[in-house]
Amino acid sequence: MLNSGKMLATATKLPMTKLAASRSAKLLYWISRAISICTNGRAIFQVYLLCAQPIKKNNLLPHPSNKTEVKKINASNPLSSQFPRNDLVNNGRFSRGHVCFAATVKESFAGHIWLAFKYYDEDEVHCKFTLPDNAQGVWDYDVYVAPNFRLTRVAKTLWDTVNKHLLENNISWTFSRISIFNPASIQSHERLGAVHIGTCSFLRWGSLQIALLPGRKLPYITLSKTQTPSIELKIPIKT
Repeated sequence: MLNSGKMLATATKLPMTKLAASRSAKLLYWISRAISICTNGRAIFQVYLLCAQPIKKNNLLPHPSNKTEVKKINASNPLSSQFPRNDLVNNGRFSRGHVCFAATVKESFAGHIWLAFKYYDEDEVHCKFTLPDNAQGVWDYDVYVAPNFRLTRVAKTLWDTVNKHLLENNISWTFSRISIFNPASIQSHERLGAVHIGTCSFLRWGSLQIALLPGRKLPYITLSKTQTPSIELKIPIKT
């Protein structure tokens, strides 16, 4: 297993955007591509930056878009049929108590954000991300904006609504993981004040998974016959 944590160790004090642009990150990207190509997509190598984003009043939009409507929806809302994930995935999220905020422009689906409480079961690798008990936080994931609306204010308006909801419910932080190979998402999170709190990497091929987690010197090897997360990672932050 490649020690991606060691490769990135010299850059851990850098902003996430600079970390993603580092030579180590570029090398890891090409390694990831090579693994995918050589296994016809059956194996994945992923490096996640874990980040924490404070919820602040000054994150709110001064002039929110009057064309975009954002609201919390449930599983019975017909808008969910337009989501990029299938019904099985969406219904599973709702059944676990996750909250979804969806944006529409003239009644057309424009994007969504999902929130998980206490823990989040990752669906790309086998891992459960558990939030600190004292963090007063949520896990935000699958932040999606439909292609036709990616050059508009939809993303900012969507986040503004979620930010207000979190403030009203005394939530201090949102936590998330971002692929180091996704600089656009990293940049968006940093603009909102997100800070890097850890790095983890996974090599998964079918039921075999090798993970390098924060605080561990040796890789964590698991073998699982199901999609149930086989590793629990407690988010390393003190608030």
